[in-house]
Order: sequence, then C-alpha cells, then structure tokens
Amino acid sequence: LVVEATLKLHPKPAASRMLRALYCDVESAAKAVARLMAQPETPSMLEFMDATAIRLARDIGGADLPDAGALLMIEGDGDPAQLPALMQTLATHADGEGCIDIKSIHRAVRAAGFNGFTEVEIFSTRLWATDQDQFLKNIITAHQNHVAL
Repeated sequence: LVVEATLKLHPKPAASRMLRALYCDVESAAKAVARLMAQPETPSMLEFMDATAIRLARDIGGADLPDAGALLMIEGDGDPAQLPALMQTLATHADGEGCIDIKSIHRAVRAAGFNGFTEVEIFSTRLWATDQDQFLKNIITAHQNHVAL
C-alpha cells in the first residue's frame, strides 16, 4: 500500500550515453551495482538482467545479446563535454571480478588477423581456491557458451 509518493522532475539532459557490462554471474553484477552506486557520480539509469531475462530478450524479443550470467545496462547523462569522463568513470566501476566480454575480445583478436588460440588469464583467489576439477569443467562450459562462435 503506497500512501505517499514524491515526484522530482529534471530537465531533459543535453546528452546521454549507454554502456553494457556482462558478468559471469548475478553475484558479480550485484557487486558492480554496489561499486557504481557508492560513487559521487552515479548512473542516471541502471538496468539489471539475469541469465533467464537475457535469454528471453534474445530468443523472444530478438535482442542482440550474448549469453552471460547477468548484464547491466548503465546510462550516464549530462553536459556533452563532461560525458566521456563520466562514462569512463562508470565503466571503471562496472569492471571487476566476474565482468566479461569474451566475444568482443575474441572478435577483436580475429579481426587483427590472429587465428590461433585465444588465452584468457584468470586472476581470482576465490576461483583458484575452489575444487580444480570442477573449475576446469566450468572453464570449458564458459568457453563453449561465451567464445565458441
């Protein structure tokens, strides 16, 4: 039951930009949200999608989205001269453990003319501390889901 609501109107921003961040799981995306919202300059819009929502948006809605455990759509707006710096700040705070964009990396490597194996380094004490047989299975599955074209 809502008994009161306050509406605050803002003028339309002079410019806005959007960025997309993919994550291997919901936990990683949630940590990114916490980092983003703890900053002095926060996104003007922040949308979260889990793996099921991503799949439905792609399969039913026709959205051009890769497979991922979670996705954040992050929008910044304001003065066009200051917007690039804001977007870089938002991108920096969206990045972190679990943030992925493997397909883009893979495409860039192929576009540069390299057709050999693509290596991804994993710097995560949390992941290295897990059962290594299961970890290897997870890596194989992630490769099949996120890299295999």
